[in-house]
Amino acid sequence: MAAAAAAVAAPAAPGPVVREGDTVIWDVNGDKQALVAVDGRSRVKLGTAFFSAAPLLGCPYGSMFTLSADGSTLERTQYTPLPDWDLPDDKPDFNTRTNDKLVQNDANQTLSAAEIEAMKASGAAGADIVAALAANSATFAAKTEFSQEKYKKKKAKKYIQIATVRRPTGATVAEAYFANSPAKTNYLRADTLALLLTLANVGAHARVLVVESCGGLVSAAALERTGGGVSPGSGVASAWAGGPTAKKPSLEIWRSFNFSQQQRAGLRFAPLSTLLEEARQAQQAAQQAGNGQQQDGQRQPQEAVQQDGPAAAGDAAEPMQQDGQPHGSEQQQQAEQPPGREDAQQQTAGGAAAAGGPRPPFDSCILAAPGISPLALVQHVLPLLAPSASLAVYSPWAQPLAEALDALRGQGQVANLALSEAWWRELQVLPLRTHPTMNMNHGGGYILSATVLAHR
Repeated sequence: MAAAAAAVAAPAAPGPVVREGDTVIWDVNGDKQALVAVDGRSRVKLGTAFFSAAPLLGCPYGSMFTLSADGSTLERTQYTPLPDWDLPDDKPDFNTRTNDKLVQNDANQTLSAAEIEAMKASGAAGADIVAALAANSATFAAKTEFSQEKYKKKKAKKYIQIATVRRPTGATVAEAYFANSPAKTNYLRADTLALLLTLANVGAHARVLVVESCGGLVSAAALERTGGGVSPGSGVASAWAGGPTAKKPSLEIWRSFNFSQQQRAGLRFAPLSTLLEEARQAQQAAQQAGNGQQQDGQRQPQEAVQQDGPAAAGDAAEPMQQDGQPHGSEQQQQAEQPPGREDAQQQTAGGAAAAGGPRPPFDSCILAAPGISPLALVQHVLPLLAPSASLAVYSPWAQPLAEALDALRGQGQVANLALSEAWWRELQVLPLRTHPTMNMNHGGGYILSATVLAHR
């Protein structure tokens, strides 16, 4: 009974519904995104007012909310005010109406602002206001069918506020930060983040090294891609330049991802000097182990010769070495080990247990710290990477990456060098009017990718 009670009292793992303490993306009409930590005191903005976030608790991700009839609280809704695909079937695909003779004029709208405010005060729904605006427009009937849909969509965004609760993922968090405060993530766009993860070959059970100044967005996205602690040694090591006394950069964005306790166990924070020291100790332990095996292999032929020789006859129960001392005792085997070998192995094992998360060598690496020279940073982390590891370096500018590519090309440390540019343009996909949007963001940044060769 006690075990059953403890199981009931234990907090549930993050699931498909919003729970107390979760962080959600509050997406208003697809145009404005905000990260909100949902608890009893948090508030969300819809329109021009703030409301309690309590109605969000227990709702599945993807739920839509709008204002209640009196405009005082939030309520769930299943209605979408933007039916872009609802085209009448009784009309031909092409009509002869055009907008060439229409003149933009405020006098075309006979519904005054005072009348609109009176409708709001009386509790009229946003859809009713949009219908009234269309009915009182002198040019609405003369517009083309596509222009009518565009007109209603524009008015709906102003008078109908629909907010969607979205799960925080690498894509949604990147979009939210890029839209509101891109400087916090070094202007890292969602498509550039996806390209970084792909070129670095980040996947399940991977050991990923991340050096970033993007607020922790890259580390969190890599942890999400790997699964976080799904296998021993897998996960993400988020590092920064400098030693133990160096100032740690702000990497708190990962807390917005609602990671479980198991996933958090796969995330590790450490300075690069600590990782380099771990790699050096692991290399020394491997070399000492190899030397010990080589010495054992050399002793075996000597023992066989001594056992078959004349000295092995009679009462000689144990093989003798040249100095006449018995061979094979545990004390002597321990004494024959190279000095410091056992201590190094114990320190390495103890450091692995204490640090948690992945340890060198890493099979994937992402460098997203534009404030540091890409060439210097790549050369600094190469000892931490395993042969055939994938490397991806992000920078908002092409010139530093081009210089690093030219310098690395003749050193023989990496192969498959390539410089890529992220390019993203949204397309409107609607019946009979699918085309690229007029505006696009040109600053997606650049990525230098390579494959690490075996260390010489």
